[in-house]
Amino acid sequence: MNELWRRLAYLFRRSLRDRELAEEMRAHLEMKIAAEMEAGASPEEARSRSRRGFGNPTLLKERSLDMWGWNWLETLLQDARYGLRMLLRSPGFTLTALLTLALGIGANAGIFSVINAALLRPLPYPDPDQLVLLFERTRTGGANVVAFVNFLDWQAQSRAFAAMAAVRGNSFNLGGEGAFLPERIDGAICSWSLFPALAIQPLLGRTFSSAEDQPGAQRVAVISYGLWQRRFGGAPDVLQRQIRLDGENYDIIGVMPRGFGYPHRGVDVWVPVQRVLNAEGRSNRSFHQFYVLARLRAGVSREQAFSELDGIASRIRAAYPREIIGPGVSVFPLAEAGTYRSRTPLLVLFAAVGCLLLVACVNIANLLLARGSERQREVAVRVALGAGRGRILRQLLTESTLLSLLGAVLGLVLGQSLTTLLAVRAPMLLSQGDIDTSAEVRLDAWVFLFTAGVAVLTGLASGLAPAWQIARPDLTGSLREGGRLAGDVRITAIRPRPQLHILRDRRPGQPA
Repeated sequence: MNELWRRLAYLFRRSLRDRELAEEMRAHLEMKIAAEMEAGASPEEARSRSRRGFGNPTLLKERSLDMWGWNWLETLLQDARYGLRMLLRSPGFTLTALLTLALGIGANAGIFSVINAALLRPLPYPDPDQLVLLFERTRTGGANVVAFVNFLDWQAQSRAFAAMAAVRGNSFNLGGEGAFLPERIDGAICSWSLFPALAIQPLLGRTFSSAEDQPGAQRVAVISYGLWQRRFGGAPDVLQRQIRLDGENYDIIGVMPRGFGYPHRGVDVWVPVQRVLNAEGRSNRSFHQFYVLARLRAGVSREQAFSELDGIASRIRAAYPREIIGPGVSVFPLAEAGTYRSRTPLLVLFAAVGCLLLVACVNIANLLLARGSERQREVAVRVALGAGRGRILRQLLTESTLLSLLGAVLGLVLGQSLTTLLAVRAPMLLSQGDIDTSAEVRLDAWVFLFTAGVAVLTGLASGLAPAWQIARPDLTGSLREGGRLAGDVRITAIRPRPQLHILRDRRPGQPA
């Protein structure tokens, strides 16, 4: 840690360290001169011997700087500054390359943000691996939503689950109050066990009790954080107020945390299912309309839970053969149940934008090759002055990577627009039916890291072939081509002197 701190301090105090090093080297040289003079040498001889014995000051300074700081980082910064100047000198080339890279990298960033939200990011609930969705299996092997009365039997007879809840989306007419006009909002009707199954605690108040989830019970509601802010201005006394839904008043008993929304994003209110479900919905086993969410008990696998539920479903089917048409139960992990149909389209779309990025790399490589023909003399001069091939390659790859990173910045803006478009216009990519298990699609840290990695790889892939070709210049041909060198000196070919027989063949009166 001391070494790291010392090197960091050197980076930010470079000028002070340089002055200290120059002063220390001067002091050592004067000590050597004094020692030589004490040995009997004249001042000139002592100074000459001391300088020869001291060595090359520039070389010693560079070695000391390598020990004190990160020379590679300083060199990289120098290459980046030089590359930026070269890009600014060619605005047409730079703008074309940036737009090409922004299209390729931005499309990849946007699609990856969707894949990250739908397939990679863990669910925002405690122990999400224990959450499963239960469906009634059809005769053709498909999955169907569950009848509420069947859910009640599963809940009563099952022992493999710590909690089981029924839920479905529902729209409500929110009555106007004060300056607010009536509006249509998204909501959900659910059993009282939904919030314990998700293991989510309210921000204010409480959630439903089992007594409140009964026919004829008191009308209560839990509202979202967004509705609390939008309709009640975040008032702390919201728990003493009511909300009017479909012409009936509901007591507000709780406010959920910011960002929570289940069974899909945008849900503003939850009400107990049995308070609003009619008699047919509570008794008809062919009335399929609910998703069933369950949390496995600790140590219980999905296979064990499936076996238990299949046995329960078999007993129900034997008792009600005319009403139960499916052969059993299907169990899906919650993280997969909402996106199992969209997984393949998302991956295909990701492969398509990957091909788009490859096309962009080829186009950038062609642009760099065309631009490289204009820089042959520049590279030839640098090689003639002693620059190695590796140093030239590093400089050219730094320029292409810098160009790619600048294109990635524009690509993130394009990716944000593409993400918003997909989230609004193509929600089927993120959810299946009424259940939306994905988190909010956004450009988070993982998307930024992915974009940065893609930008670096794109810069190296598109710049390697042009750099390899440009770094091997024809010194003789490049330096003898017409063009200005330092001091406006132009290299030109020497014309031969006219032959004498031309003068001899001149006719009288013809100008020489």
